[in-house]
Amino acid sequence: MSGLPGKRYGSMHVWPDPATPGLWRYLPDAPTAQRAASGRAQVTVMDVGDMLMLTVGAALAPSEADLATAKAGLAADAGGKAADIDLRPADLSVRGASLLLTVPGATPVELASARPSALAPHPAAFSAMLQGDKARQAKSAMKSGKGGLSVRYDIDLPATRAATARLAGDPTGITDIEPAIESGKLILSMQCDEGVSEALRAEARAEVSREAAKLLSRFGMPAGSQADRDATLEAEVTRTEPAPIALSLEADVTRWLE
Repeated sequence: MSGLPGKRYGSMHVWPDPATPGLWRYLPDAPTAQRAASGRAQVTVMDVGDMLMLTVGAALAPSEADLATAKAGLAADAGGKAADIDLRPADLSVRGASLLLTVPGATPVELASARPSALAPHPAAFSAMLQGDKARQAKSAMKSGKGGLSVRYDIDLPATRAATARLAGDPTGITDIEPAIESGKLILSMQCDEGVSEALRAEARAEVSREAAKLLSRFGMPAGSQADRDATLEAEVTRTEPAPIALSLEADVTRWLE
């Protein structure tokens, strides 16, 4: 899963929560089967003549073993104890979830869609009634491995992009910021994350100019004085914009039947 912060431990990606020091967030590599108290995957297949009925329960829920692996890895990296690691599900939104049939040489076909819960572990239930070619292809995928039957979650992880604008220079004789930038008396520099919009760049630039204008009033010392010669104007502004990370997580349902 490219573009994610943090590090992968086993079958999960883990990163520090940006708003809460000491808290960690995780995201599984793929959806998992919802399971009954007996441990059996909640996947039902009813083959009635030329009709095939499928019900599948899925979630984004790692196993206890997966969680233990991640905690042990974090503790080893940080030099602490696994029991002290506060590891919680990623703060994400699910755009949709699908039950897909893949036939060799063809584009995957959606058999059913679901609206997962907004709350972790985002459980979803799929129900499909198949006939004809789709029924035969689904049976083949489950019995002979020709083709595939999978569950896919399309998710967004919250993230931001930042633009930082900085102005610096000698304020002596400057009465207006923009002409000073154009003449080179004040140096404007921009540092932006990849993909930052032009609107955000413009906002950061405009805001740093306003901040610099406010600072000019502090440089009212007599011309030629030591303070005047040592004066430096510095202003810096950072602005951010939403930039969700779009991901698709997919799992092979036929493996849940094993």
